[in-house]
Amino acid sequence: MYMAKWFTTEEEAKKFQKEQGFGALYKNTPRSRTRSNYETEALMRGHAPGSDFCTRFPFVVAWNE
Repeated sequence: MYMAKWFTTEEEAKKFQKEQGFGALYKNTPRSRTRSNYETEALMRGHAPGSDFCTRFPFVVAWNE
């Protein structure tokens, strides 16, 4: 099963990723190399990349479970 958890700050996302021990961190920030991955995650969850949800939660950690 494919999982994802959304965060408001990069620090929260990195802390979760470190505690979990795995997962990919994607960012919806200017000049981010992972922005297209973030947009794909948002679309898979039914959120438009420019939506209010993506503005409030610009970081996501995704992993296979």
